[in-house]
Amino acid sequence: MTAPNLELQHVSVHYRGEPAIEQASLSVRAGELMALVGPSGCGKSSLLSSINRMTDAIPGCTPAH
Repeated sequence: MTAPNLELQHVSVHYRGEPAIEQASLSVRAGELMALVGPSGCGKSSLLSSINRMTDAIPGCTPAH
């Protein structure tokens, strides 16, 4: 097995103290196809934004460890 190209462990994101993501973990290896699927408001965009550090520019948004 190859090492993951992207690995998240216990990621949480809060907007003004309200949780958008709680304890999300995933691992994606080179060559794997990965899709985020879920209902509206479940945190898909928040997770992708946090990976790309786009949440850094949002006032009141904090990563929680």
